[in-house]
Amino acid sequence: MVGQESVAVARRSPKSPRHGLVLTKIDVTPGGAALSISAVTGLPVKFLARRADDALEAFHPDRLAGRILGMGDVLTLIERAQENVDQQQAEDLARKLQRNAFTLEDFLSQMQQLKKMGPIGGLLDLIPAWAEPPSRPRKRSIAAT
Repeated sequence: MVGQESVAVARRSPKSPRHGLVLTKIDVTPGGAALSISAVTGLPVKFLARRADDALEAFHPDRLAGRILGMGDVLTLIERAQENVDQQQAEDLARKLQRNAFTLEDFLSQMQQLKKMGPIGGLLDLIPAWAEPPSRPRKRSIAAT
């Protein structure tokens, strides 16, 4: 129903000059909604956000298809890493690991850089071994201790 409602909203939207579409919260039916809205409006999808807490990202149909099939999206993961990770600091930390001199402060620095890349659940969805199709979401629960 989410995809059908999004098409109805697209049909009712004003016909002002537009150049593309921005889709948010599309993790229920990502491919269907994107294709349907694009067909109804005649406009290409430019940006999307899969969940409410995700940042907008450029739309790449082939990457979305990989996510839908549970194959991940390594290219988007690489782009996020390039945008958010300091290359020189990463090389320094790699040398520290080789010398067995990696400290808790170094680990904290790595976690802070990882945090800049977005929610960990979103990052796991980009890794092929961890990715799950939207129709079979990964169970995320915390066991009581």
